[in-house]
Amino acid sequence: MTNVQIPAYTLKMYRKVISYAERGEPYSLLGMYDGGQDYVFSLFSQSNFVGRIAPKQRYIRAVSLQVDTGISPIFAALSTQTSSADLRASIVKNPHFDQGITLILLLPHDQLLSTETESQLTDLRSTFPWNFSYCIIGYSSILNFVNIDQQAFYLKNWDSMRLLDEADREIVVSVYENFYKQKVTPKIRSLICNESGGNPGMIKTLFLQAISGNFNNAFDIQESNTYERLRHITETLSTAELLNILEPNQAKLNTNLVKFGYISDTGVPFSRLFGEFLSSSPYVFDRVSFSKLSPQLQLLYALFRNNVGKQISRRTVAQTLWGNESSAKYSDWAIDRAISDLRKALDGKLSIKALKKNGFICSE
Repeated sequence: MTNVQIPAYTLKMYRKVISYAERGEPYSLLGMYDGGQDYVFSLFSQSNFVGRIAPKQRYIRAVSLQVDTGISPIFAALSTQTSSADLRASIVKNPHFDQGITLILLLPHDQLLSTETESQLTDLRSTFPWNFSYCIIGYSSILNFVNIDQQAFYLKNWDSMRLLDEADREIVVSVYENFYKQKVTPKIRSLICNESGGNPGMIKTLFLQAISGNFNNAFDIQESNTYERLRHITETLSTAELLNILEPNQAKLNTNLVKFGYISDTGVPFSRLFGEFLSSSPYVFDRVSFSKLSPQLQLLYALFRNNVGKQISRRTVAQTLWGNESSAKYSDWAIDRAISDLRKALDGKLSIKALKKNGFICSE
C-alpha cells in the first residue's frame, strides 16, 4: 500500500472519516453506485495505511455488512446484557476501549441498516458517548428511504462522495493498467476518463471494454457489463429523481442529484453514456414513462412488454383494453387507434408492428 498512488479525492474522504472518528462523532459518507465506497472502505482494513495517514487516530475496525453476519463481538454481547451496567462491563474489556473505538460500516447498495443494528448503535452511543462512534459508508439512495428527522443519530453528520476529477481518473486508469498488465493508448485513456464521468466503477467497466479485443473506439452501452453498471446506478435513484434528470427544470433541480454528482448544476448527466442509457433503456421507461400512460395504455403496454417477440391477436388486444364481455363491440379502428397512441407514447422504446394475418408483434 505504501507504494500505491491513491486518488487525492479518495484520501480527502478517508481523512474526513478519520477526523470524525478522532472526535468520537458518528458520520455518514454517501455516494452514487460504484462511486468509490468499496475502495475507501478497504483502506480502513489495512492497518499500515491507517497508521501512516492518521497515526494518532482511535482504534478503527472496518466491518462490511455485506460479509459479516454480526457487526462485532461487542454487538453480540448486546443480546446477552440486560442493563447499561452489564453492557459497560462487557465493552470496557476491549483493550482499545480507553483509546476509543470507531466502527466503519459498509452498507450494500440495496439495503439500509436493520432496525436491530440501528438500536444497537443508538444504545452504544448513548452509553459511551466518547468511547464509541461509527461511520456509515453507503449509497445516496439511503436518503430516499429514511426519515431524517426520526433517524437523526443516523445522518446527523453526512457528506456526499463526489466523482473523481481528471487527475484522479488518470490515476485509477493507471491502477487498472498495472493490475491487468495491459496498457491503453493515450486516446483511449482520455476516452475512458471522459465517458466515465469520474465514476470509479464506470472507469473499470470501460477499461475492460476497451481491452476486450472488440473495441472500435466507441463505448457500447449495450455491452453486458456496461449495461449492468448503468442499470445499477439508475436503481439507486427514485422515480422522481429520474424524472428530474430526464426533464430538467433549472428552477427545480434536485439539490442532492447535484451534490452526489448525478447531474451538473445545469442539469447535464455526469456521463454521456448515462444520459444515453436513461433516454433509450426500456428499463428506465418501465420506471418513469410508464407512470405517465393512461390506465388503458398501461394495460396495453404491459401486454406487449410481457410478450416481446410473440404474436398477439387483435382479440387479445381488445380483451386487454375493454374486457372479455365488451371486446366484441369495438372495431378494428378503435384497436388501431389505441396501438397508434401507444406507439407515440413509447417514442421508439418498443417497436409494435401490425401483421397481415390479424395481430401484432412487439420487438425491442
